[in-house]
Amino acid sequence: MSKGAWQRLCEILTTDIPIAEFTQGTVDTCKTFIELAQSINENRKLSELAPLIGQISSVLDVLNLPIVQVVGSALPVVGIASKLLQFSLERTKIELSFAECVELVGQEAYLESFKNFLNRAENQQLLEKLKDAKASDRLQKKIAELGKSLLLNNNEASDVLDCFHESKLAKAINPILVERLIESGMGEAAAKIVVERVSRLTHREAKLVLTKLKDKVESLRSVYGGDWQSDSKNYLSIDRYLEEVIAEKPKEKVFEENFGFEDIYVELQIEAIAKDGSSGKPQFIEKWALDLLSDEDKSGQVLFIQGEPGRGKSVFCRMFADRVRRELYPIWTPILIRLRDITDSVDHFDTFLSYAVKRTFTIGEEWLNNPNTRFLFVLDGFDELLLERIRDLKLKDFLDRVSEFQTKCQGNSERGHRVIITGRPLALFGIEKDMPDNLERVKILDMSAELQEKWLQKWAKLKGADKAQEFKDFLSDLNCPKQVKTLAKEPILMYFLAAMHTGGKLKIEDFQNAGNSTKILIYEQTLDWVLDKQRSKGRKNLNRELTSLEKEELRNILKEAGLCVVQSGGIFTTLDTIKDRLSPDLLTKLKADTENKEGNLPVALATFYLKSSDTKDNSMEFLHKSFGEFLCAKRFVDSLMEWSQQKPDPSNPHLQVWKVDKKDLERQIYDLFGFGALTSEIVEYLTALIEREFAGKDDDFVRLFERLYGFYWAWSDGEFIEAVESDSEPMPLRKARLMQKQGVAIGQRKVDIYTGLNVLILMFTFHRYAQAISELKDKVLFHPCKYSSKYGATDDSSRLLRIIGYGQSIRDRGFNSIVGKFLTNAYLHGAYLHGAYLSGAYLNGANLSGANLSGANLSGANLSGANLSGANLSGANLSGANLSSADLHGANLHGADIHGTDLSGADLIGANLSGVYLSGAYLSGADLSGANLIGANLIGANLIGANLIGADFIGANFSRANLSDADLSDISSNESTIWSNAIGLHKTINVPDALVSNSQFRAAVLLCNGSDLVVFGDVDGAITAYIEAQTIDPNLEISAFYWNQLGWFGSLHNRAIDVLFACEKAVELEKSTMSQDTRGLARALTGNFADAIEDFEAAINSGQLEEEILEKRQRWLEALKSGINPFTPEELEALRASEGTTS
Repeated sequence: MSKGAWQRLCEILTTDIPIAEFTQGTVDTCKTFIELAQSINENRKLSELAPLIGQISSVLDVLNLPIVQVVGSALPVVGIASKLLQFSLERTKIELSFAECVELVGQEAYLESFKNFLNRAENQQLLEKLKDAKASDRLQKKIAELGKSLLLNNNEASDVLDCFHESKLAKAINPILVERLIESGMGEAAAKIVVERVSRLTHREAKLVLTKLKDKVESLRSVYGGDWQSDSKNYLSIDRYLEEVIAEKPKEKVFEENFGFEDIYVELQIEAIAKDGSSGKPQFIEKWALDLLSDEDKSGQVLFIQGEPGRGKSVFCRMFADRVRRELYPIWTPILIRLRDITDSVDHFDTFLSYAVKRTFTIGEEWLNNPNTRFLFVLDGFDELLLERIRDLKLKDFLDRVSEFQTKCQGNSERGHRVIITGRPLALFGIEKDMPDNLERVKILDMSAELQEKWLQKWAKLKGADKAQEFKDFLSDLNCPKQVKTLAKEPILMYFLAAMHTGGKLKIEDFQNAGNSTKILIYEQTLDWVLDKQRSKGRKNLNRELTSLEKEELRNILKEAGLCVVQSGGIFTTLDTIKDRLSPDLLTKLKADTENKEGNLPVALATFYLKSSDTKDNSMEFLHKSFGEFLCAKRFVDSLMEWSQQKPDPSNPHLQVWKVDKKDLERQIYDLFGFGALTSEIVEYLTALIEREFAGKDDDFVRLFERLYGFYWAWSDGEFIEAVESDSEPMPLRKARLMQKQGVAIGQRKVDIYTGLNVLILMFTFHRYAQAISELKDKVLFHPCKYSSKYGATDDSSRLLRIIGYGQSIRDRGFNSIVGKFLTNAYLHGAYLHGAYLSGAYLNGANLSGANLSGANLSGANLSGANLSGANLSGANLSGANLSSADLHGANLHGADIHGTDLSGADLIGANLSGVYLSGAYLSGADLSGANLIGANLIGANLIGANLIGADFIGANFSRANLSDADLSDISSNESTIWSNAIGLHKTINVPDALVSNSQFRAAVLLCNGSDLVVFGDVDGAITAYIEAQTIDPNLEISAFYWNQLGWFGSLHNRAIDVLFACEKAVELEKSTMSQDTRGLARALTGNFADAIEDFEAAINSGQLEEEILEKRQRWLEALKSGINPFTPEELEALRASEGTTS
């Protein structure tokens, strides 16, 4: 009979000693191990060791002891096996086989790993909670049996050394340790995690044991080589990274405070984003992430987290990475990468990761192919990738690389890595439809009242309970503006509000009538607080003392810094770039009283949450991106105000001249806006600042509008890019050279395009702002194709289309990705936009009446409330667009694709919809009176309550369309009009007599009626209606939907045996999740458990069931597998209630 390695070792050591003599009576395991270790150390005779050895079945016997003793320093368990191995070789000259040696080494390393794990400081609480009790008799027998029966062959032994946690040895010991921990009082889930961590750490311990034995045991010498030494260095490198980077992230100070992020962090909530844009139920972000990491079925999914500015994405990344380090390492090894720090492009994603981490363990091509190391890459800020600095890299390309990396890791035991990536959702504008399928997308939600309360509890610990309560009272005050309460749901603004309130800088009256500028007001008060109150000592203002600058001068420097950061890519900028924008007087003041070549500029910049960049020398970055965007917007508004102002003419005081003349205006526009695209956040700040700064200054605003209108028109004529006869170099070239000097790779063509498109964004913003103000709406009217000047009026209907083409020259869909999200309420009447790409554009409320949009791509565009009367939309792609409440009166939609479009409440009177693909369109409440819908595809369209009076439906297809309450007065149809399988036909009103007598229509009505009857329990009536419908129209092909309806509700009303045929027909026509789920119910109710199990398993494995429904099906499945029918009268009643019907 084969023997385990310990038994074999004992046999060699006790060849001449009958072990049986020494194995009688009760064994004190603890005492035995202590005595054995002492005997080996004292080099005693074999005869003295034999009784002790015979009392142990293997070193795993130590697990019989209370866990506290196992990990205690007084018990010399570790080293017993290897010492005994050496002792045996020295005394007997007999060497165990390679496999036997490895078996002993592996057990010893496992126990050492377990001991070291529980002895860590962070695990002391865990250890203290364990019961001080020995293993049960049952488990002791299992441990003894394992020690005697466990055998490894050479291949299995090699697996132990190559990848312990995947080895036969690990799979044998792990369940034993799990049981031992559960007996000691640990929960099963926690025990399994602890054991997996111990198992994955054992590989390192095995190397240490082998290092000691390699020169003494011949069979082990060959396995120790250069690769092992390299592995050891890599593990030490990982340890240092986790200690120096990951463990320190939560401790970093919050802005200028004396506390860290860990002191104020609360776990946020998220909700899933489905592919159709719908949202799921709120769940806590860390639990969601942990669940996905442990779900092997989701191993190919990228954890994709979206969040607006200030929602806590980056703080989550640092806190979650450290939680993974503390609770899951080395199951997962967290790697935190700020994408803003990446400035160079690489073709291969593996190389990208190596470059980003820059640690010893990433050196070499195989660092990601080690089965002993599984990384969790946390990529923070996909919106902060310096794409303009990274040659030929677009966000979509980057996401595709992330997706491909994750896909290749799925199912690969050597590359089981996972990726979490965060960023702002607006960065995805224009590419959402083309994003990879394996993104598990969620969005961070506002802080709920419960989370705010948790946050305030932490604030109380830091600032005192009284201060926290006063701030809570401030937020709950009836006079506290709604906008302030809303903004307090964002973690960063919650902090600002709390800090300012605690410092006495926040009062209810400050926000009265603030309106949309509430966020701006908070940031400005934060700036005031930082420049004045926060950095003061007694009556002294430390900012003035440290920098020699007044408060307003510091403001100006910070605004220039904000502009420089945004122009440099939104992340950081160099001190030289900022200095180049400062006035000579200011630079002189900064250099006073200091020997530092940079003067006091770094000190001045540090006043408002700037710090030295971690990735670029001589550079500064804002601690939060929003600060830079806010200050940049303020810098823009400073210039906008200046451009609108006039001053007395020096030569004639009675005349007014521009404060900034025309040439300087043009130069300044290129200087400010020729860098890249304005972000939505900057435009949001700009809009609020303009609203405030130009309040009561209508004349100034009109002048500004007219000046920028003139610039826009000249730019769109190519006047600046083609200024070859100018005395100085063209403005686009000048700006491009300046940007290149600052390290931004941009040429004069891009500078020109970005400048013009950014001004275009401003013009649309001005127009939108002015149209809401009665005094301005007639004076500020912007149309990108029309312009009036003192030289006359120009109407160039294709100008915008040419601009769209010009924008396309810098990148695919360039115009749309830059300007498309700023077209709300745009005035585009009569514009020629044939074939324009405007997919996903925000055109809600836009005036596109009479516009030519033939062949345009408007898929997914928001056109709600838009005026499209008389527009030419023939052949346009409107699939998935939102046209709710749009005016399409008289529009030509011939051949347009309106698949999945929302046309609820739209005015389609007289519209030409012939041949239109309206499948799945949402037309509830739409006015289609008199519309031409000849040959229209209306499959699955929602026409509930639609006005269809006088519409022409000849050849139209209404299959699965919902026509409940639709008005069919005077409609035109013929034999080729398809009514079969429509929904709600029996609820339509004013049906023409000719249609009532139409056999196809009558059959379809009967089918609809039968469907309603079965819902409310008239199963016989329903079956009769179905049969009668087929009798009236022999060509009627009842759809899977209708068969499923009969099967599902018939089963719920205890008539499964009568409707099982309908279930079979539904599955036969369409083997879908819904049809198999229904048939599973009917089969179970008719006693066919085996086939019911098959159907429910198919439905569950489809991945298409919502969480609540999935849990219910899994419960049913478990019951059926146990031979129990889960469909009790109570269960069926609950199902009927959930469907809105009763028995």
